[in-house]
Amino acid sequence: MKEDYEDCFSIGNSAYKFAFDFGQIVPNGKETTRYHTQMITGLNTAKTLIETVGQSIKDYENQFGKITQSTKPRPKGVASTFVLVTSRM
Repeated sequence: MKEDYEDCFSIGNSAYKFAFDFGQIVPNGKETTRYHTQMITGLNTAKTLIETVGQSIKDYENQFGKITQSTKPRPKGVASTFVLVTSRM
C-alpha cells in the first residue's frame, strides 16, 4: 500500500457521491497547494468515514490530550476541518 503525508484536503460532492482530495502545502513563499490523491465514495461510506474519524479523534484525545489546531491561515481553498463541502463535481 502506498503512503503519502497529507496536510491539506478539500471535499466536494454531487447528489450521489463525495470526492475527498488530499495533498500537501508546498512552502514556496506562496504556500501552493498540490493535490495528488482523490478518493470518491458513496454517501453512506462518506458518512461512515467522517463518523469513524471523529470517534478516533475523541479516543485519541481521551488517551493523549486535546489536539490543538494551527492558527496559521490556510491557503485559499484548503480545508482546515472536514466540514468544508463544495459542489464541484
